[in-house]
Amino acid sequence: MKMTRFNIGKDINGVAAYNLADSNTKFQTILTASVEQTLTVPQTNDPIYPRVAVILSVEPGTSMWYSLNSTAELPTSSFTQTTSEHNPQVRIVQPGDVLHFITRSLASELGVVMYASQ
Repeated sequence: MKMTRFNIGKDINGVAAYNLADSNTKFQTILTASVEQTLTVPQTNDPIYPRVAVILSVEPGTSMWYSLNSTAELPTSSFTQTTSEHNPQVRIVQPGDVLHFITRSLASELGVVMYASQ
């Protein structure tokens, strides 16, 4: 089955309306403190839309760290270079990429919705 396409609709004036179709590729989990979880991005099965738009939805008030194809790291008490991002919302990735997530929270809900993208 093809992954739902990431098509942003337009209103009557031709302005982006951000009315996405309901995705057929959704995942959910509960992140627990200091335990990294991973999710491998599936194929889109769509030659015109080969990449994947990933939309992340984390429980309000949660500090979640994300990394693409490398270990997600929690921050330290001083500035360090990292591959992790704090609470990202949307990323464009490739099928086969591995998404990494980690939090300090005891239990935080995370939703991941995917769309085929160009």
